[in-house]
Amino acid sequence: MKFISVIMLLILVSCTSGNPPSKKAINEFVRMNEIWQKRPSKEKVVKYFGLHFKEIEEGISYNYDNTGFTKMAFFFNKNEKLTDQFAIVGQKELSDFKDGVHCNWIEKKTQIREAHAVKTVESGECPEQHVNYFFRQDLGLYELRWY
Repeated sequence: MKFISVIMLLILVSCTSGNPPSKKAINEFVRMNEIWQKRPSKEKVVKYFGLHFKEIEEGISYNYDNTGFTKMAFFFNKNEKLTDQFAIVGQKELSDFKDGVHCNWIEKKTQIREAHAVKTVESGECPEQHVNYFFRQDLGLYELRWY
């Protein structure tokens, strides 16, 4: 089942990776960064991102359209204040996010093997905004994580 899910995600990414993300997608991830700085309540997160979320343990998640794959997730404490959040993004969305979040990124490139090929992936951190990103080889995508 996990194998099928990964294949479906890779198909989704390959179908969309050549197209620029919509302004909505760019703004969603930049908006996540803005929200993180304020640490709002669950109610305010839902107000901005909409009611199409899924309840998860101690939080909510939003999925990519027509799939069960998580696009972004938010976690809250007992007082319903934001304590943790992450997003799963493709290369283009990551690039657009870094352009939208003005910061002195500390970046590192690493080579990984994918089947018979070698791929260069990035990881990075923005200490001023308390966000980092790294390549998830199991998904073939990047994870943005705020701390």
